[in-house]
Amino acid sequence: MSLKNISLDGYGNTLSRIERRSKAIFFEGDSTLDPYTLGEIFRSGGLGKRIVELPTTELTRAWFEINGDIEGKLAEELKRLDAKKKITELVRWSKLYGGAIMLIGCDDGLEFSEPLFEKGLRKITSLHVFDCTEATIAGSEIYEDLMDPRYGQPMYYQVTTGAGDSFIVHESRVIVMHGASTTHIARQINDGWSDSVLQGPWNDLKQLGDAMHTVKKILDVSIQAVFKMRDLINIVSSQSKVEQDQLVKRFELLEMTSGVANTIVIDGGDGDPGTGEEYEKQTSTITGIGDLVDRFVRAVAASTGIPVTILMGQSPAGLAATGDNDVRSWYDKVQSEQNDILTPVIERLLYLLMISRDGVTGGKILDNIDINYRPLWQQTDKETAEAHKIQADADAVYMEWQVIAPGEIRRERFSGAKFSFETALSMEEYDDPADIGNTPTGE
Repeated sequence: MSLKNISLDGYGNTLSRIERRSKAIFFEGDSTLDPYTLGEIFRSGGLGKRIVELPTTELTRAWFEINGDIEGKLAEELKRLDAKKKITELVRWSKLYGGAIMLIGCDDGLEFSEPLFEKGLRKITSLHVFDCTEATIAGSEIYEDLMDPRYGQPMYYQVTTGAGDSFIVHESRVIVMHGASTTHIARQINDGWSDSVLQGPWNDLKQLGDAMHTVKKILDVSIQAVFKMRDLINIVSSQSKVEQDQLVKRFELLEMTSGVANTIVIDGGDGDPGTGEEYEKQTSTITGIGDLVDRFVRAVAASTGIPVTILMGQSPAGLAATGDNDVRSWYDKVQSEQNDILTPVIERLLYLLMISRDGVTGGKILDNIDINYRPLWQQTDKETAEAHKIQADADAVYMEWQVIAPGEIRRERFSGAKFSFETALSMEEYDDPADIGNTPTGE
């Protein structure tokens, strides 16, 4: 697909070729970005790649803890499977191409094309990720029971690896992840997959690219070199090839000296007025370009949902920096995505690990297993100290009002592996409920 064929503006005038005064306006969307184009955008390493990579790396950067995994066996199993890297790949390619699958190597004695036999599952051996250019929906078999949560989903996927291997896999052996939300019609066009996260902001990205290209042109002509040579017109119009060759060599010498030594060598003439060469640079004053480019940057940020300060890596000149607020809002969005798209993936893996007969739990499903994502926002030492001071002031008030006892504060704040801001009162610790505020029995 040629990028030149993509309209720069989705809005067009249906009658513009007939009558410019017409008010009939329609919307014409961009062409769907094909996998090759998406791959080239990602390879270029520009803003397109950053739009894909930023949410991907943030989703898995801090990783998570498994509450209830007392001995850390499940966490060790995930590490053995290189789950963090594989899940990151799953997110990355689903965002870039619109979809991807993770094939779970299940040792259950059956073929990939057969439904997973959970009761015969011995061990999870591996995880492999394939994007939607490698994994396509095989056949037309879908779940048709409206009471089934898998209703409308395909039963099989055709996987073709880069090594040339091809095989059919049942959906129970894969974890499917889609890209950007899109319409049912668009999914039909995409062969059952969602859109790339680059599809929505593509028009704004192109306009920003055009703006930057225009700025470069303006800067290129903002300083114009002027070279004056005696009898130039006569030499150019001369039929003498020798004179014309000398003129070309003269210009080549000017370009060489200005490029190598930033010095121009000119002929000083024979001393008579009007003889010799003259060289000067004329500079044009350019204003307002930075503010104009900022508008395009903000449009890209708005269409991607990534704050400018995050998208550009810093607050560019001319943009109103919102500092921590932007970062916190961004992390809130990432945290929401963790719950929406990562949690189902992790829960599926943990379930299969626990039911594996030769696994770390011996086929037993542990109770009270919960996923706790580590915080993306890391407090500075100063912020941590200030938070502790505020909590200490609050605890002092509670003790003064006899709401809580010192022993309870010590237990709640410092008995764990790290400082806790949570406070849980237990009425059973007192011989007399009216005695709250005194040291509990046994303290």
